[in-house]
Amino acid sequence: MGKSILHGAFPYISYADFKPPGIWYLLALVFRFFGTSMYAARVILYLTNALSALVLYVIGKEIWNEKIGRVSALIFLIGMLIPAFQGYYVLTEPFMTFFCLLGLLFLFKARKRTLYLIASGIAIGISFLFKQTAILPLIAVIVFCLSNFLIPANRTKKYLTASARNILFLLFGFVIPLIAVIAYFWSIGALGQMVYYTITDLKGYGRIFSWPELLSEFESFSVVWIILSASLLAIGYKFIKKNIDWETFVALWLLVSLFPLVSRQYGHYFIQILPPACLLASLFITNLIPSLTRIKEIFSQHDSMRLFTLVCITILVIMSLGISGSVGYDMLSAKSPPYSVYSLQNQIQTADYIQSHTTNDDKILVYPYQPAIYFLSNRNPCEKILILQRPPINDKTEQELLEQITETSPKYVVWQTDTEGNIIQGLPQIDKFLENHFNMVKAIGNFDIYLNDATGP
Repeated sequence: MGKSILHGAFPYISYADFKPPGIWYLLALVFRFFGTSMYAARVILYLTNALSALVLYVIGKEIWNEKIGRVSALIFLIGMLIPAFQGYYVLTEPFMTFFCLLGLLFLFKARKRTLYLIASGIAIGISFLFKQTAILPLIAVIVFCLSNFLIPANRTKKYLTASARNILFLLFGFVIPLIAVIAYFWSIGALGQMVYYTITDLKGYGRIFSWPELLSEFESFSVVWIILSASLLAIGYKFIKKNIDWETFVALWLLVSLFPLVSRQYGHYFIQILPPACLLASLFITNLIPSLTRIKEIFSQHDSMRLFTLVCITILVIMSLGISGSVGYDMLSAKSPPYSVYSLQNQIQTADYIQSHTTNDDKILVYPYQPAIYFLSNRNPCEKILILQRPPINDKTEQELLEQITETSPKYVVWQTDTEGNIIQGLPQIDKFLENHFNMVKAIGNFDIYLNDATGP
């Protein structure tokens, strides 16, 4: 999508995906200055992760102290390398998280200058242009403001007016980047399409809730999730006692960020959760570690409680490293789904075959979803929507896509297969059409290459 923008394509008109346009234009900008390369995309990703850690450090320092900021940043960078969370893939979440963190940093700075509230809203608004779930931290801010009215001293007209003004400033900043993007897509006649793909057509987009899937993701960083629960309990107790401060906000930020896991338990959805999780875990760790580092004293004084805590944390660390290492090995060896379908070697070989057997003007179809082949082969798709599976595609959209494929008549179809070599079903009508009009000519890893009957060798 980012590359196509450089060649005159317009999102939601030329090609469509169910994401806001932020990441496409960011990558188009990167490719414009550094060349169309996956390495350029990876570099900007790692720089963004590093900047997110830096901003998280400053947030921890602002709320608590420098030590908590440092520990939070370190845990965050470790979390972004956990294989289960996919923080090293060029996805929307790392970029969304950076702008969210920037917005929340401005929010904490707003304690001194009101103008920072508008800057905070703008940063969160930019974050929303990368992923729709970026609105969750904004919701957490509003809930936090409202929760302050639980304190009797805050139930005054002056405090109510100040809170309403602050929320309005924040919302004003939030809509500024949204208005700019709306105006742009309206000017090119794509506003309706953008709203349809990014909001209207997302109904039902998800998958069945699975406790095993969710638990497997939590296990990979279990030491952090379990330790932060102690901080949550302490903050919850203070909240019941009507003691509400910025620690309460971080807890609300974490709890609200968990909401997307109800419908989608993908690993990269944890990236948005990592910042508040790291802050809360650091809050507990910085208080706990000093008492656990005196190991000789623990044994000499037979301090059973601290010894038990030390053993539990050691077990948690070993378990986290073991599970993460196991997942990482599966990814590197490309033997375990779903990671094997993303094998870079398979992608490159498949793209090279397509490129050597087609011209620049030939259209291809990658089915049901593996757009890296388009990027690596420098060939364009024959259809508008890149995710050809259900959901989010409905019957009407499927028929429109089938008409596009029929009219364009792609020369090759790259059909993705599972680990047992069976083709992955996408959409029933398109499945049937491809089976009837294309013949397999080559298999490369998890990709079967099909040639159009009408085209010939």
